[in-house]
Amino acid sequence: MTRRPFFLPSCLLVALLGIGAGCTPRPTEPAMVPVRGKIVDARKKPVGGIIVRFWPSPGHAASRDGVAQTDGAFELTCVPGKYEVTLMHIPGQHGGDPATGGTATPDKGKAPRTSIPASFLDAAKTPWRGIDVPAEGRTDLELVLGD
Repeated sequence: MTRRPFFLPSCLLVALLGIGAGCTPRPTEPAMVPVRGKIVDARKKPVGGIIVRFWPSPGHAASRDGVAQTDGAFELTCVPGKYEVTLMHIPGQHGGDPATGGTATPDKGKAPRTSIPASFLDAAKTPWRGIDVPAEGRTDLELVLGD
């Protein structure tokens, strides 16, 4: 008995190659990196008790937030890229709608509300545009809050 070599039909071979090609892994989101900075006013005095929001360029994940402490220092993590940065009041401390900057008057006994100029509340109007976060992160970002 003579053995004949085994050949796959060409259509089956093409199908198997097509399936293998479709199983490539999906690209992963870049690693998150730290961003540390400080918010100061025009006289370089720290501004705290507000939320700092980084709005990513198109194609990245959702916005990332950090809270500026009383010394103005904030910290958050995000993927490397360019960002527009906005501010907003902390709703639990200042009341009001955070999307509008929490403009309600605080209750007696609470710390006074930090005044945030309107341009810093809107990603389309903020002067902090194109803030670069490199692959190694940022630890020296100073954001000056002025009119």
